[in-house]
Amino acid sequence: MTVFHMNIYSPAFAAGLPFSQACENNQAPIFEVLQTVFNDRQHVLEIGSGTGQHSVFFAPRLPQLVWQTSDLLASHEGIAAWHQAHGAANLLVPVEFDLASSNWPQPADAIPFDAVFTSNTCHIVSWPLVEHMFDLVGNNLPM
Repeated sequence: MTVFHMNIYSPAFAAGLPFSQACENNQAPIFEVLQTVFNDRQHVLEIGSGTGQHSVFFAPRLPQLVWQTSDLLASHEGIAAWHQAHGAANLLVPVEFDLASSNWPQPADAIPFDAVFTSNTCHIVSWPLVEHMFDLVGNNLPM
């Protein structure tokens, strides 16, 4: 198992970036799974990117993927701040995606999404929105 640690005394942390301890705690174990299950994927939609921490951790470690962040508009500034501090060539700016009112987001490039990642999301939104998210995923990802 690969172990990754974030230095809380780093300039990015000191710069006041939004921070999720849960994200920090789960990114390495999640990465261990993603490097296998996403090894043949090209374009991932991250639903509920939150702080942006997962995107800047996973994107450079999964360089075969285009990583599309998404969240409510209110989260975009924090996601963009993480991208500015720790960007990667395969990391795209967030698109607005509100499970309560949005349709399936369109990719920023011409490559359709062929995978979805979401973490620290389903337990935060209401159950009808979780069901809606799974309906959207089922209707929009290739089989």
